Amino acid sequence: MLIGCVGLTKQRLDPEGYVQVRGELWRAVADPPGEPIPLGQPVRIQAVSELTLLVRWIRDQQEDA
Repeated sequence: MLIGCVGLTKQRLDPEGYVQVRGELWRAVADPPGEPIPLGQPVRIQAVSELTLLVRWIRDQQEDA
């Protein structure tokens, strides 16, 4: 199950792009969509729709816990 896992952005998500999770590249959409996520940032998977992940930017260590 991917929900709750942490990935790393491989390109800027504005609002979509690609993230790496468990060594695999996935198409992803940023949540919320109006807030781009820069390249190289950690994200947490919120939902999965077919082969696209909905991800939220992990901005600090408290969100990663």
